[in-house]
Amino acid sequence: AITAGDQSTARSTERMSLVAKEDFQHIIRVLNTNLEGKRKVPFALTAVKGIGRRIATLACKKAEVDITKRAGELSREEVDKLVDVVTRPLDYNVPVWFLNRRRDFRDNTSAQITSNDLNSKLREDLERLRKIRAHRGIRHMYGGKVGWSAHQDHWSPWAHHGRRRWQVILLASSCVVGGVTNYSLLRA
Repeated sequence: AITAGDQSTARSTERMSLVAKEDFQHIIRVLNTNLEGKRKVPFALTAVKGIGRRIATLACKKAEVDITKRAGELSREEVDKLVDVVTRPLDYNVPVWFLNRRRDFRDNTSAQITSNDLNSKLREDLERLRKIRAHRGIRHMYGGKVGWSAHQDHWSPWAHHGRRRWQVILLASSCVVGGVTNYSLLRA
């Protein structure tokens, strides 16, 4: 006889299990990246560097792959079609503003850059910025803050002068003797 406790554990394991078919792949190699077969296709694709959730979902729709499918359930043809859509999105009428590399500096083309190509393009861009001695290039060269992180505290009135302001306030309060401020002490 099955008790109430046994039924609840049996029910919970039934919901949690993933029934793997014979051709289910637990790890799929796509664009030099291992994808988890248990994850749904768009979310599995986000493991590839340069592919986010939006471009992954769009690629699934353009390749006519069901987005509720698990990545391990995909056939070889579906995987090839997805890779083709991701590597050549303009051929599938993906808008230019959706891509992560618009108007490349060298050849003025737009493309979706992924995995190793993304690293090499970033390295080339930083080398170019260093070579022309741009402000961003110099900051990268010396390891300083670059972009918004270098300026993010400017909105706060206490961001850069907080300690000095408190010192002035404390100094001013200590320079008041008998209700009269001694300005010679305040300047020190």
